[in-house]
Amino acid sequence: MTNGTPSIGPAIGGLLGIGVMALAAKGVIDIVKEQSQTDKAKKRKLHYTEKYEHTPRPQSQSNDRVQRGLDRMLGR
Repeated sequence: MTNGTPSIGPAIGGLLGIGVMALAAKGVIDIVKEQSQTDKAKKRKLHYTEKYEHTPRPQSQSNDRVQRGLDRMLGR
C-alpha cells in the first residue's frame, strides 16, 4: 500500500467483529427466551391438576399365579 491510500482492512474487521457479536447475542437471547417459556409452562402445570377418577383394582380370589395374571390382564 502506498502512503496516500487509506486502509480499509481494520474497518472490515471491525464490522465482521460486530456481526459475530450480534449473532452470539441473538443466540443467547433465543436460549433465554426458550428457558423462560419452559419455566412458565412448568409453573402453569404446577397450578393446574386434573382430577382423575380412581378405579379400584379387582381382587382376584384365585391363588393360582397364572390365573391372577390373566385376571389382571383381562381386568377382572
